[in-house]
Amino acid sequence: MDATLAAFYAVQFYPYTAPGVDPVFAVVGERQVIICRPSSAKGKAPEVIRWFKDEDDIREWFKNEKPEDYAKRGPDPGSPDLTSCVWSQDLETGDALICVAGGSPKIKVLNVRTGELKMTLIGHGHEINDLVVSPSSPEIIASASVDHSIRLWTLNPAYQANPCLLICAGEGHKESVLKIAFHHSGRYLISGGMDYIISLWVLPELSSKQAGSDKKILLHYPHFSTSAIHSSFVDCVEFYGDMIISRSAQEDKIVLWKINGFSSDKPYPNPFDGPTSHDFEDTRSSFGDGYQRLLQFQASKTDPFYMRFGLLNQPGLHPILAMGNTNSRIYMWDLQRLEVWSKNGGVPWAAPLRRSRKQQGPQREESFTSNTSSGVITNSNDGPNTSHNKKYNISDPFGEIEPHTSATVPRVSFATRQIAWSVGGEWMVAVGDNGMIAIKYPKSASVEYEQKIPRRWSSQTSTAQNPASPANGHEGSSKVGKVAEGKAADRQLFLSVLSSTSTKREARSYLSRFKPSIKPISKIDKEQGIPKDGDSNTVPSDSPKASRTKANLDSPYPTTRAVQESPVFDQYQTSRPLLEESPSPIHVALVKLRSPQLLDRRTLRGVGQTLSQLGRLGMTCVVVSDCEFAQQKNSKTERGWHKKALEQAGRVVDAIEANQGSRARRLDNVLGVSQTVNQQTSNIRVRYQARVAYRDSLLAPLRRGIIPVIAPIGYTFDSQQATPISANEVVLALAKELAGISVAPLQGEDPLAFAERVDLLQKQTSLDRLIILDPLGGIPSTDRPDGSHVFINMEQEFEDIKIELLHNTSSGVEGKPVESFSEDEQPDMSILGASNPFSRFVESEIASISPNQTQGLAKSPLEAASASQMHLQNLELIQQTLAILPPTTSALLTTPEEAASSAKPSATPFEPSTVGTRRQRNALIHNLLTDKPAISSSLPTRRFSPATDSSRKPATPAITFIKRGMPLTILPNPRKGPWQPPHRGRANLSLHDPRIDLPRLIHLINDSFGRKLDVNHYLDRIGGRIAGIIIAGEYEGGALLTWETPPGVPDDGSEASRQRMVPYLDKFAVLKRSQGAGGVADAVFNAMVRGCFPEGVCWRSRRDNPVNKWYFERSKGTWQIPDSNWAMFWTTESLDQERFLDYEGVCRAVEPSWADQKAVVD
Repeated sequence: MDATLAAFYAVQFYPYTAPGVDPVFAVVGERQVIICRPSSAKGKAPEVIRWFKDEDDIREWFKNEKPEDYAKRGPDPGSPDLTSCVWSQDLETGDALICVAGGSPKIKVLNVRTGELKMTLIGHGHEINDLVVSPSSPEIIASASVDHSIRLWTLNPAYQANPCLLICAGEGHKESVLKIAFHHSGRYLISGGMDYIISLWVLPELSSKQAGSDKKILLHYPHFSTSAIHSSFVDCVEFYGDMIISRSAQEDKIVLWKINGFSSDKPYPNPFDGPTSHDFEDTRSSFGDGYQRLLQFQASKTDPFYMRFGLLNQPGLHPILAMGNTNSRIYMWDLQRLEVWSKNGGVPWAAPLRRSRKQQGPQREESFTSNTSSGVITNSNDGPNTSHNKKYNISDPFGEIEPHTSATVPRVSFATRQIAWSVGGEWMVAVGDNGMIAIKYPKSASVEYEQKIPRRWSSQTSTAQNPASPANGHEGSSKVGKVAEGKAADRQLFLSVLSSTSTKREARSYLSRFKPSIKPISKIDKEQGIPKDGDSNTVPSDSPKASRTKANLDSPYPTTRAVQESPVFDQYQTSRPLLEESPSPIHVALVKLRSPQLLDRRTLRGVGQTLSQLGRLGMTCVVVSDCEFAQQKNSKTERGWHKKALEQAGRVVDAIEANQGSRARRLDNVLGVSQTVNQQTSNIRVRYQARVAYRDSLLAPLRRGIIPVIAPIGYTFDSQQATPISANEVVLALAKELAGISVAPLQGEDPLAFAERVDLLQKQTSLDRLIILDPLGGIPSTDRPDGSHVFINMEQEFEDIKIELLHNTSSGVEGKPVESFSEDEQPDMSILGASNPFSRFVESEIASISPNQTQGLAKSPLEAASASQMHLQNLELIQQTLAILPPTTSALLTTPEEAASSAKPSATPFEPSTVGTRRQRNALIHNLLTDKPAISSSLPTRRFSPATDSSRKPATPAITFIKRGMPLTILPNPRKGPWQPPHRGRANLSLHDPRIDLPRLIHLINDSFGRKLDVNHYLDRIGGRIAGIIIAGEYEGGALLTWETPPGVPDDGSEASRQRMVPYLDKFAVLKRSQGAGGVADAVFNAMVRGCFPEGVCWRSRRDNPVNKWYFERSKGTWQIPDSNWAMFWTTESLDQERFLDYEGVCRAVEPSWADQKAVVD
C-alpha cells in the first residue's frame, strides 16, 4: 500500500484456468493494468507477469465539453482512467485476453501472452463503468456506460470493423449505468445505475455472425425495472441463481431479492416484448407482480459510492458473499448455511472446529478458516444463541443478517473497491484505495502464520512501501468497538476546543450561556452536605459525586498558559462568578450548506463531525441543504430534482451520523409555501413564500439532540404539491420560527394572551448563530490583501460592501465589462479572486486560491460576476436574518473545507511569523466558544505569514464573521477629507460640540480605565489639539486622538511646525461589559488606522497594562521608553530617526489627567 498511489478499482481472476495451474488475476487502476500470480509462500509478494500502461490522453475525447459537463458523466470526475476489467480468451490461439475500460469511451483488448493490443472497441459516447463476459462464449462481452446504455460486443477479429452486437438503451436507465451482470444462462442481463434503477434485459440469441452490420439490434425496454429496492446509486448487482444480490451507496447493507414470476426454467420471453414506459411507476415487470425482498446483510461503513462485493458461486463450493468496508475490514456470509439454518429449525450447521497444534484456549469468534475443497466458512463458537440468531435468522426480510465472520487487513487502512475469488475458491483478492492489493492466503499457506494472525491476511503492493506512510501502522490502525470510537471522538473534540485558545472571560461567557442552568440547593442537599456555590467546603474527592463532577470552575483549561494569557482588550480584573444561573432554552445554530453535491465524501464527513461537535458543546444545528434547484429548475423540463434534493440531504444526514453518538434526521414535510402571483406585461411570475408549517416537527428532534436536515422543498397549502424554493427563503422562514416571531394572533385572541404566547415560544429556542458554508468562502474585500473581510459590522459597513459587490457584478474583472471579454481573453483566475477588483493583487501577489476551494468553480469573468452576485445574496440573507434576531446573534460565512478542518489534521502545520502570537483555529468551534472571528479584524495580515518563507505573502482563511453590530460616529468625517494638523486661527473640533455627549464620553473613559478623569485638567490639556473622535454605538467604545507638538519644536503655527506634529492616540476606551466581546475594540481600532490615520499613529501604555499584548499584535513597532513606566507603540511604516524621536518625546511629555493625581506611578 502506498498513500501516494491512486485507487485500484477492479480485480478479476482468469476464469479459464485449467485444474492444477496456479491462478492469475488482473488489477486495474489509474492507467495501469497489472497481471499477477499470487504466491503461497509466507509474506511473499505476488509475481507480476505483465504490466501495461495506457498512454492515451482521454482529454482528447472531451476537449469540446465544459468542465461541469465532464463532472456529470461519471461517479467521480477525478477518478483514474481505468476502472473496470474482464477476462476473455482467444478461441483460435487459446491466449488469455484482458479487456479494460474506464475514463474514455474505448474498450481495449490486450493479449497477455504477447503484450500486444489486440483490438479497440469504440461506440459508447462517454466513459465506461463496467465490463462483463458472457458465460455462453468468451468472445462476447458487455459494457455499461455513462451514456445510459449497455452494449454487447464480439471479440472475433473477423468483425473488428463493426464489433457491436446489441445496444440496450431507451427506457432502461435515465442516468449512468454503473454495474451489469450476466445470468448463468447468458440470456438475461441485470443492470444498476445512478438513477437508483435495477433493470433486467432479455437478450436474443447472439453470435459473432450477427456482427459486421451497421444496423445494430436495439432493445428499448427491459422486461423488469424497479427503483424501489434502493434509495441511492446502485453500484453492484449480481445474479445468485435466479435471485439477485444488489447493494447501493449510503445504505450500509446488501439486499437479496427475487423477481416474482421470473424463472430461467421457463421459456425465454420475446426480448422485444418488454413493458413500455407508460406502464411504469416504481416497478414494471413482464414476469408477474413486482418483486419480493428476501434478506438483508448488514455491512457497516460501506456507504461510499463505487464499492463492490465479491460472490463465490461455483459448483461444488459453498456460495460465499464478501464485502469490504472503508476500514480495511472484510465481511463474509456463507449463503448455504442460511439455507441449512431454515431447514434444521434454527440450529446452524457448522463444520468441525479446526485448531492449530500450538493454539491454546478457545478461538476468537472473528477468526476463521477456509475449507478449500468445499468453500466453507467455519466459526469457533457456533451454537443456538442470540448472536447466531442475528447471523442466521432468515425469517425477517427486513432484519439485517450480521456477517458470519469478518477479517481485517492488519496494519493498514483503506477502502475496499472490489473483491474477486479464484475459480476454486482458494484465493480471495481485495483491492482499493492507496494502491492496495490484499490477498487472502489459502489453507495450504504457513500454519504458523495462521496461528499468529487468525484472519490470515497479507497486505501486498506492487511498489516499495514508504516507511513514513500512515498506512504502515501509524494512522492506519483501525479503532475496534464503539468505546474506542467514542474515545477518539472525545479526543478530537477536546483538541478542537483547546485549539480555540479561549480566555477565562470567553469561557465564562460560553458556560453561562450554554451550560444547563444550576438547580437551587434544596434542603435535602444541605442535609447531605452538598455545598452552595462559593462555599469553601467541597465534596470529598473520593466520593461518587466528586468522581462524576471533576470540573475546575476557575478555568476550563487551567494548565494551558497560552489559553490564560491569550491577549484581549481588558483593563480590569473581574470577580464575577464563572457560572451563573440562567434559563435553558434550546440553543440553535442555523446552517446553510450550499452545493453539497460538489463536496467529496471526506469533506462532507468533516463538516458532519464539526456540526456534531457543536451539538456536544451545547448548540444544536439545523441544516439547510442548498442544491439551488429553485434557481435552476424548469418544472417542465427538469426531471428528478425532488429526488436529487432529498438525496443530497440524505448525504448530509449520513455524514453527521458517521460520527460516534451523533444523530440526524431529514425533515421532508416541515415547510409550507403560499403562492404570490405577479403579472408583468407579457408574462406571469409565481413566487413562493415559505414558512414552517409544523413547528413541533422541527422542535421534536432538537429537544432530543438530533440535528434536523432540511431540503429546500416546500409543499403548497392548497394542493400539497412539492415545489423547489430558495434556500434563502427557507433560512428566513426557519429564523422567524426559531425566534418565535412567525406566529400571528388568532381571531379574537386577547392581546395580552397573544403576547404571553409569543413570549413562551421565544423561550423555547435561542437562535444564536447563522452559519453559511459556501464554496466561495467569505465576503471579498478590497481593503485586505488576504482577499476577504474578517469581521463585518452590519450597521456600519453593509451599504458600502453592497455597493462594492454590485460594482463587481456589473464590471466583471478589474472593472472591464463582462460582455467585453472575448473567448480568448478569459483571465486565468479563481472565482474568488475574480469576484473583487483587487483580484490581480490577491491572486498574483498574495496567494492563489487552493484547488480545494475552487473545485467545481468556473473562472470566466461572467461566472466571476455570478460569484459576486452570490456573495451579495449571502450578505443580504445575513443582513435580513440578523435584523429580526437579538443583537447577540452572530453570523459566520466560510467554506465547507474550513468547517471540516477540525475533523482532519492540517497537511502543513501553521507557523506564525516572528512576532505573531496566534495560531489557526477551527472557525465554527472557536466562534461558539468566543463569539469572535477566528482572526481579529484589526490584526495585520503580516502576522500570519510563515516565518520560514519570507517570499510568501500573508494568506488567511476565507472566513467572515458578521454581527448586527453598532454604528460608528467619526468626527470629523474622514470621507470628506483626511485629518490634518490644526491651523492657527481656524476653529477645531471641541468636546463641547453638540454632536458629542460629553457626560457619556467621560463615563466611558472612567469605566474603561477604572479611574476617575480630572475633566477640567483634561479639557485644558487637549483644547485646540483634538484631531478627531470615534464613538462606537451608544458610547460602548471610543477613541480620542490629538495632534501633539514634540518637545523642542516651536508651536508657532508655521508649516514646518505643523509637519512635525505627531498624531497621538490619547484615549482608547471600551466599556467593561463590552471588553473582550462584540468586536467593539476591533471596530474602533480599524476605523482609526484605516480611515482616520492610514499613514500611522502612535500611543503609549503602562508597561504592566494587560492590553499591551493586544496593542503589540496590531502595531508596526514598540519601544520600552527608558527611565519611565511607558511602552510606546506605533503603526507608521518605515519610521525614520527624526520621527521616532518625535514619537518618543511626545509619549514622555504628555501629562496624565486623573483625579487621583497618581501621575508619579506612571
